[in-house]
Amino acid sequence: MAQGRAHTLSYFETTGQRGVLEGQTAYPLYEVFRRLGAFRGGQVRHTRSSDPQSAVALWLEHSGRRAALLTNLRPQSTRVRLEGGTLWGAAAFLQLEAVNLAPLSVQTSLLEAVAGVLELSLRPFEVLWLELGTA
Repeated sequence: MAQGRAHTLSYFETTGQRGVLEGQTAYPLYEVFRRLGAFRGGQVRHTRSSDPQSAVALWLEHSGRRAALLTNLRPQSTRVRLEGGTLWGAAAFLQLEAVNLAPLSVQTSLLEAVAGVLELSLRPFEVLWLELGTA
């Protein structure tokens, strides 16, 4: 949608059992939307999936910040390759899996690419947010 120049995104139900909030409880998808909102006014970079039925990505940049949202669309684990040359370094991870219903912790790690390619394994239906250091 973003590469097709969509300007807004609407989620059908924001509150309740099918929403992103229920009372004072935020479901994991709320955190993804909150992080996406921090890139409002930024740029969406072109991404391509060799198998868009299995995995897709969204690459965002804003004010020197960079983030990737990766999603496994299948009930099986899948490997993804991110090609970006010097784009890798320290990153904050936020992992959402099909079974996550509790608040999540954010991990910080060092991503290492071999020949400019980063390979990751995504669990079934996992959504992975990688926020990279400034460009």
